[in-house]
Amino acid sequence: MRLLVGLGNPGLQYEKTRHNIGFACVDRVAERLGVTDWKEFRGGLLATAAPGQLIFKPQQYMNSSGNFVRQVVDFYHIAVSDICIMADDVYIAPGSIRVRHGGGDGGHNGWKSVLEQLHSDSFWRIRIGVGIYEQHPHKRLHQPPLDEYVLQPLPAHEKKRVDEAIDKVAPNLINWLEHGMLTEETLHTDH
Repeated sequence: MRLLVGLGNPGLQYEKTRHNIGFACVDRVAERLGVTDWKEFRGGLLATAAPGQLIFKPQQYMNSSGNFVRQVVDFYHIAVSDICIMADDVYIAPGSIRVRHGGGDGGHNGWKSVLEQLHSDSFWRIRIGVGIYEQHPHKRLHQPPLDEYVLQPLPAHEKKRVDEAIDKVAPNLINWLEHGMLTEETLHTDH
């Protein structure tokens, strides 16, 4: 049993924001697999791509999403190593995706929540670049606070690059769902 998870915030007001890129990536995978039957389950939306292949979108705010991921994991008795989670990353460029096994939260509240609830970092994570947020306050010019930045929509030129990157990684995620094979890599769109 494998579980593919996209992190984001529920509600139309957040749909096109940087913080919901995890949902967008999961939706692209589901679309390519012809998955349309989403059911409310354990605080989120759950779909079955094929026997043993689950796709989940927690429908609670990012900061508490780990609790709902854990509920699905516990219900289906899924090994942590058979989980792949995707979310936004404001510290890598739009159009870049990093595929890694294990690691810390990187200051991302969604990752932090998942790590706290699963008590392990031995799951796959897909970090999708949504724009470079300057980490040093004295260098940050014309940027809002981080909690506002992640809730802004992507500018059109960045959205195009992110969409292209999601298109590039989707086949790898489908392969992982079907066969359990994923390799650590960094993908970039050509611009």
